Amino acid sequence: MKITLLGNCQVESIRACLGILLPSAQVSMHNSWNITNEFGSISKLKSYLQEADVVIAHRFYGIPGIEFDEIASHSRFLEFPVLNFSSFHPDCIYLVDADKNKIVRSVIGDYNSSIIAFSYQNSVSIAQCLASFRDEIFKFVGYYDAWDSSVKSLDAEFARCGFRAGDYLARWMSKEPFVHSINHPKLFAIHDLVKDALQRLGINYFQVNNITDYVADPLLNYSGWPIYDQIAEIYGYSGDFYFRGNYAHNARYLHTLPEFVETSYKLYAEAGVQRFSNELFDAWKQVGLLDRINS
Repeated sequence: MKITLLGNCQVESIRACLGILLPSAQVSMHNSWNITNEFGSISKLKSYLQEADVVIAHRFYGIPGIEFDEIASHSRFLEFPVLNFSSFHPDCIYLVDADKNKIVRSVIGDYNSSIIAFSYQNSVSIAQCLASFRDEIFKFVGYYDAWDSSVKSLDAEFARCGFRAGDYLARWMSKEPFVHSINHPKLFAIHDLVKDALQRLGINYFQVNNITDYVADPLLNYSGWPIYDQIAEIYGYSGDFYFRGNYAHNARYLHTLPEFVETSYKLYAEAGVQRFSNELFDAWKQVGLLDRINS
């Protein structure tokens, strides 16, 4: 059986699961951001996909000349939900330099801290920024209230693909936090979705209870965000402040909070960032967050 995967970085986890559940299958993987370079046109992509027995894909947007709905005509096609969830990591954010319109990166890659970036933009000292990682600030900016909105977004994504978030959340939460970051799910969560996807496709597979007993989680090689102590406590977990870099690309894999604050300030200054393109920071300033951080 030939299975073609198409999507974001989460397809690496799907492939890892399929390698155990369907060991005889030939699985090919293609990242959606590289479709144009690989195939060039929708006709070439569709021709390639016709060679597969099964196509499993994340919905993609904004690729000139290649529309997602055009590839869904494959006879055995399944749209796989993208598992994004921000409730455990509400401080994690992607940033853009407002003046240069360039992506801004921290020492661990594309992930940045909202609190650190806001503090840097408003000339808060490193010491004061570090001191702002406390209960009062987290409560003020709503970091303890992100569950409902995260579930709502996840439920909408799952429902669009024919899945139900409610079928999984309680089981996942009974184990441990089910994501490494806002958009990197843990392997056991993807495993549950892959099993249900295969059932919907009518494909028999090996019954495996704990996928991590058989294969490593590929997204552990990528940047990850800590669940801060105060946030973890709400959900009955243990937290920390260790920021994880990309294992392959960073000489230093883990960074403490003081190190992360200091290196973020340093990198933003070296990049010449004056302000970030982020409406949230304007709202925070209007409601008085800066005064609370400096108090």
